[in-house]
Amino acid sequence: MTNFRTCCVPVFLSALCVCWAVCGRYGALHAEDEPAKLAWRLAYDACLEYRVSEIKADGSTRELKDKFFLILGHEVGPGGEPNRVFRALDEAPVAPLFALPDEEAARAGKWTKEHILPDLDDVPVLTLSGGYRLAGSQKIGKDDCTVIIGEFAARPSTKEEVKKTNTGLVAIKGGVLVTKLFFCVKKGWMVRGAFSFDLQLSKAADEKSAAKDEEYSARLQYDLCEVACGESKAFHSRVDDAIEQGVKYLRSVHQGYNWAGGYQSAEETTPLVIYALLKSKVSPQDKLIVHSFEWMAKNRPIRNYGHAMSMMAMQARLEAEGREPNDKERALLMESFIWLRDNGQNSTDGVPLGLWGYPDQPDGKSKSFDNSNTQFAILGFRAAARVGMEIPASVWFSCIDSFLKNQEPTGPEIAVAGSGTSAARKARGWAYHGAGAGGAYGSMTCAGVSSIAIAEESLFRLKAEIPEKLADNMNVSMKDGLAWLENNYSVRFNPKSGERLRFYYYYLYSVERTGALAAVRRIGRCNWYFDGAMMLFNLQQPDGSWTNPGCGVEAGTVIATPLALLFLNRATIPVRTSAGDRRK
Repeated sequence: MTNFRTCCVPVFLSALCVCWAVCGRYGALHAEDEPAKLAWRLAYDACLEYRVSEIKADGSTRELKDKFFLILGHEVGPGGEPNRVFRALDEAPVAPLFALPDEEAARAGKWTKEHILPDLDDVPVLTLSGGYRLAGSQKIGKDDCTVIIGEFAARPSTKEEVKKTNTGLVAIKGGVLVTKLFFCVKKGWMVRGAFSFDLQLSKAADEKSAAKDEEYSARLQYDLCEVACGESKAFHSRVDDAIEQGVKYLRSVHQGYNWAGGYQSAEETTPLVIYALLKSKVSPQDKLIVHSFEWMAKNRPIRNYGHAMSMMAMQARLEAEGREPNDKERALLMESFIWLRDNGQNSTDGVPLGLWGYPDQPDGKSKSFDNSNTQFAILGFRAAARVGMEIPASVWFSCIDSFLKNQEPTGPEIAVAGSGTSAARKARGWAYHGAGAGGAYGSMTCAGVSSIAIAEESLFRLKAEIPEKLADNMNVSMKDGLAWLENNYSVRFNPKSGERLRFYYYYLYSVERTGALAAVRRIGRCNWYFDGAMMLFNLQQPDGSWTNPGCGVEAGTVIATPLALLFLNRATIPVRTSAGDRRK
C-alpha cells in the first residue's frame, strides 16, 4: 500500500473583517430547523490556519509537520467550490471536503454532486460522483457545528483514462472518498474536516509491460488552530520576526563579503543581497555592508541584472545615509549607466528602442530582448535618477513605447472590483518577449505595469510634457495590466507561467513593486501584501532562509531569500506623480 505524502501544500484564507451575510438561524442545522443557508463568510485581510493530522486505524491522530491554509474570496466561493488547482494527491480531497449546500439542498438535507480533481501527481484526471447529507450537529470545543457527510465513487475522466508519467503508465480502476465536515454557521468557517480516500491504481512501465495493481490510501484531519488578521499586532510581529531570521541567515552565508547564487554569478547576486539587507534596515555602517561594497567596487558585473542591482544597492545605501554620492560612487553609477545605455537595443538609425536582453553577440551586446531584463534596466535607471543622475527623457519615452507595443493587444473584459460602476477593463498582460510570444504571465505583467509607472514618474520629475494621447494610452495600459493581475490573482504561484513554482519569489517581489508603483493596496479585492506575507511565513525554512527547489534560479537560498525579504519590507519606494489618481 502506498503511503500518503505528508507535504500538504500550504493554502491560506483571507476572511474576517467584511463578511458576506449568513442567512437564517445561527448555530447547527437540524432537520426540524427552518432552512438556513450555510456559507463561508467571505472577507479579506484574515487567514485561517489548520493543523493537519493523520488518522490512524484505531481512530487516533498523529499531527503532521505542515499546516494547511485556505484563501476565501478568490479561492473558495460561498458554496465551498474551490477555485484552485490541487497538485498533490493527498491534498486533492480537500476540494470536495469544503463543499456546502444551497438553501434548497439544506432544506432537503441531502444533495448530489460531482467533483473533478485535475492535475494530480502521476494520476489521471479524477471524477468523483456521489452526494452529501446533513448529519445533525456536534460541538467541537465551544462551537456548535453542523455535520455534513460526503460519499463519492472515484473514476477516471473519460478524457484521460491512462496517464503517461515519468515512471510509466497509470490508470484508475476505482476508488472511494468519504468526507466529514464540521461547519460553524455562526462563525462562517470550517472548525474541523476529515476525509478518507482509497484509490485502486494500475501501473505499467510502458504499453508492452504487464500492469500491476497498487492501492493508495490517505486519511487526514484538519483542525482550525489560528485566525490571523492583517492589521493585528501579531501579524506585524510575524513580519518582523521573518525579516530578522532572513537577515540572520544571509549574514551567516557570505563568502568573503559576497554571495554566489548558483545560476547567478556573485557579481549579480551580491548587490541583490546587499539591497535586501539595507531595505531590512541593516545599518549602512555595518561591517558586512561596508566590506561588501568594497568587494562590489572591485568585482564589476558583466550583465544587465548585476549593473541594475548595483545601482539599486547604491541608491539604498546613499538614501539610508542621507547623502549625495562621492566621486568614486558617482563613477561607479556612471559606469553602470553607460553599460545599460550602450547595451540596450537601437534601431538601424541608432534610436534607442527601450529594450534589453542577455548578451548574445560577440561584442557582449544583445540581439534579442525580454521584458525581465528590460524592467531591471528601468529599475536601475530609476535608482540612479533618485541619487542625482539625470536620465534623458528619451530613455523613458523609449521604455514606454516598448512596453505599450509588447502588451497583449486584447483580452477578456472583467468588471473593475469596487468601482461602483459597470466599468470593465480588458485583462491584457505581458509575456517574456513580445506581444503574443509565449503568452502573458504574472511576473512579466507586473513588469509591464511597474515599468510604465516608473517611466511616467521619471518624466514627471523631469517636467517633460507627455502628449495627451500617449498619457491616455499609458493609463489604459496600466489599468488593463492590473485587470489581468486581478483576473489571474494568486500568491501561491506565478500565474500562467507554465510551471507552478516558476520564478515564484521573483513573482512575489514583482507584485510588491507593482503595488507600490501603481499605488494599489489591493489587486481586485485581495490584499496582496497580507496574502503574500502569510505564504512567506509558512515557506520560510527553520534556518531563516527561503528556497524554491522547483525553479533552478531560485533553488539557491541566496536568490530566494533576498527576494522574499524585499517583499516583506515593501522595499519599493512609491511613485511620485500628479497622474497617480488616474489609475484608481
